[in-house]
Amino acid sequence: MFKLLSRVISIVLLSTAVFFVGGEVAAKSSLDNTLDLTDQGPSDNRQTSIKGARDIAFGKFSQEFRDFISNVATGQDGVITGIFAYDVLAMDVAQQPAASPGYISTNEDVVTEFGMARDYGTIGMLAHNYLAGETFFDLETGQAVYLVFGDGSIQKYTIVDILSYQALQPNSPYSNFLNLDNSGEYLTASDLFYKVYGLEDSLILQTCIENQGVESWGRLFVVAVPGDATGESG
Repeated sequence: MFKLLSRVISIVLLSTAVFFVGGEVAAKSSLDNTLDLTDQGPSDNRQTSIKGARDIAFGKFSQEFRDFISNVATGQDGVITGIFAYDVLAMDVAQQPAASPGYISTNEDVVTEFGMARDYGTIGMLAHNYLAGETFFDLETGQAVYLVFGDGSIQKYTIVDILSYQALQPNSPYSNFLNLDNSGEYLTASDLFYKVYGLEDSLILQTCIENQGVESWGRLFVVAVPGDATGESG
């Protein structure tokens, strides 16, 4: 009974924090910290400040990306400290304080990792749609997104889907949602949560959709999988 009650409380917290606070965003993947040697951007022969074997691997990346990796590297193994997509975003990643699933950074250039998403098999990234989340709308399917960890290692993801939903009661924590791709899909809040965050081993970037002067009118979910879309990891 205690476990069941705890789970219900957790779901309520997740729903309130991720879906129904205006302008908020959200994304357990295996953190194998694999280096991708087939980069999407231009490369050169200059060295990065990252030490060890990674210096050679990073020669495949653009100088812009290598500079970004150096800037966000903190030495913390396994902690995501940056997120990067060529020509779209290059953001620091903040961690939520313990027991604060609704926390989202108010810094314009910072995305927040949704800590509880890992319990559901995904990595979640949150940002306000009027701050860092604005860039999420410029992402496209097939595009590469890189997570950078504190030790300087990298995990590549490829965007495979972009989902948009209207919140039928945008200011209610119990709103139902309508799929905006004209499929007619109609989901409860809990159904939508499990549909998105039940995609194990995925990266989810979430922000609100503003419409008709309402910041929390809808929800945008950018779904990415590890490696290339073909299933190749790294």
